[in-house]
Amino acid sequence: MQPQFFSRTTKQLHTWTESSLLNFLYFSVLGKFCLSIIRTRLFSACMGWIFRAHWSRILLPFLIKKYHINTSSYFIPGEWFMSVQDFFIRKSKTDSRTFSSENNILCSPVDGCLEVTQNISQAWPCMVKWTSTDLKKLFGPDVADFSGGDLLFFRLRFSDYHRFHFFDNGEVLSSQARDGLLYSVDNTVLKTGLWLENKSHLMRLRTENFGEILWLEVGATNVGSITNRLWVGEQFSRGQEKWYFWLGGSAVLVLFQQNKISLTGDITTMSKQWIETEIMTGESIGKSL
Repeated sequence: MQPQFFSRTTKQLHTWTESSLLNFLYFSVLGKFCLSIIRTRLFSACMGWIFRAHWSRILLPFLIKKYHINTSSYFIPGEWFMSVQDFFIRKSKTDSRTFSSENNILCSPVDGCLEVTQNISQAWPCMVKWTSTDLKKLFGPDVADFSGGDLLFFRLRFSDYHRFHFFDNGEVLSSQARDGLLYSVDNTVLKTGLWLENKSHLMRLRTENFGEILWLEVGATNVGSITNRLWVGEQFSRGQEKWYFWLGGSAVLVLFQQNKISLTGDITTMSKQWIETEIMTGESIGKSL
């Protein structure tokens, strides 16, 4: 079964074409040897150096066309973007991604492809992205407070807006940066479960309308840095930028406590079929209970 996603905008079902390069890297003997180098922070650091160089901007027209990126919704610097990295962390125009003024509406914190796992349990492994997952390993001991809750998995592609935002007012309760490897988070690779070893950053947040949540940012190939603004004890507000990923695909996981949210029907329906829903930052995806 090929990974799929459902576009709420066009109401059409799309099928991802699995990358022959990723299949080579992750499922062949020679590819796995190459992968032992590519998955390292050193490799991502080298790629980051290349894509931060000013000459890399000559690649932008090709990348924009290849990934069908509509640049009209982003701020364009006076002299255009100075590098591929500069383009990757581009800022959105204020009116292109807005959060509802109704505080009980749950808005997406990121652009990407969303899949939901409902009624999670920390007592036994549950299926997350086709992988039997020990949530204690993923979220740490705090997951014990979230039994029966809902896990939202946002997969960000290269083409997506890679800044993320708070969807409610609240306070940072804890923050933990965790080192790790840098496997791809393409669907072709997610089903292997290797992403569970990736570098990540975990926060526990107290929100005004959705209870306490666990927010996990997962790095990936060429995402050796995850940048956050706030420290433990600091306050945040609805729509405020939490900050951004550096170059490459990545993922954001948000875990809610039991009976705190009700998700829209199309998202839950698609998720039960292992189909992602394409989402934009600020888009309504549910409400508080």
